[in-house]
Amino acid sequence: MVIPSTFLRLRHTSRETATTLVGKPKIFIVQACQGSERGGGIVADTLEDAGEPTDPAMDVETDGLGRLPVEADMIIAYATVPGYVSYRSTSKGTWFIQSLVKVLREKHQTEHLLDILTMVNNLVATEFETGSEHQKQMPEPRTRLRKKLYLR
Repeated sequence: MVIPSTFLRLRHTSRETATTLVGKPKIFIVQACQGSERGGGIVADTLEDAGEPTDPAMDVETDGLGRLPVEADMIIAYATVPGYVSYRSTSKGTWFIQSLVKVLREKHQTEHLLDILTMVNNLVATEFETGSEHQKQMPEPRTRLRKKLYLR
């Protein structure tokens, strides 16, 4: 079953509800397949940077009302990218949740959530593989956070 990102939109039924969530982080962890494709992976000699990061200058005027988008301050951690399956061990559980728990236990005191999820991406991508088929998985965090979020 594919879970569309529109499923995770916050819909506020009252002004009171919307006000109580403004500026507060909302974290969604989605452990599910997002399709039926299987990731075969690729063998690489070295992993090089794709290039220099860009830093576009922004010249934007605001109306000064202090409004935030409803979708602000949200992070959604998907177990896999759209179109692909998510794997699990019948004895240990899913690769994504195993990795998330491991990294959270080790790093929650010192790292912010986006860096933790990046470490989870690396762990799932490099440490897990199906048996003879050599299938891989790539988690996907989607962030709308405006600040670093620590889980201390």
